Amino acid sequence: MEYESLSKIYYKRPAEHNKIYVERFKSPLTRHFDFQIQEYNHRNKYPAFFCYTEEFAMLMDEIYKKHEDLLQALQAVPPLVLEQFILSSLVDEVRATSDIEGIHSTRKEIKEVVSGIVQSARFSSIVAKYKSILTDSAPMQFKTCEDIRAFYDEFIHKEVIANDPTHITSWTAIYSDETP
Repeated sequence: MEYESLSKIYYKRPAEHNKIYVERFKSPLTRHFDFQIQEYNHRNKYPAFFCYTEEFAMLMDEIYKKHEDLLQALQAVPPLVLEQFILSSLVDEVRATSDIEGIHSTRKEIKEVVSGIVQSARFSSIVAKYKSILTDSAPMQFKTCEDIRAFYDEFIHKEVIANDPTHITSWTAIYSDETP
C-alpha cells in the first residue's frame, strides 16, 4: 500500500484524518522533532514528525548499497582526479546556490576563490562553509529553526546583502522580532 499524506487524507476523508494522524504520531516507527508546523493562514500548530514506511526503508537500503559501490569505485580513482572532481563539484554547487539566491557569479570567479587564488570576500563564506562540510567529521545539528537560520547566516546571508544591500531591510523585517 502506498503511503498517503495526511494532507490528502484531510481533504479526501476528513472523518478519518484525526484517527490516522494519532496512529502515525504514536507509531513506534515515528521520529519526532523538537519543532512545530503551522500551515500558512491557519491557527493550529502541530508537532513535527516523520513516519518510517516500508518504501522509505527500501530506499534507504538501496542508498546504502549504492554508497558501498561508490566507496569501492573511489578506491580505484587516483587522488588527483578525485581532488579535481571535488573542486569542480564545489564550484558547480556554489554557482547553483548563488543563482538560487539571485547573486550573479561566474565559474571562473568561484574557482579562483575555491582554489585560494583570490582572497576575495565575495563567496568566501559560502566556500568556507562547503569546505568545512567536506572536512568536518562532526555532523551538523539542526534541532531548531534558529539552528537553520544560523546556518543560513553563516552560509550565504552576507553574499545576499553584498549583492543587493536593499535586502538587509527585508531580511531584518522577516527574521527578527524588531521592525527596522
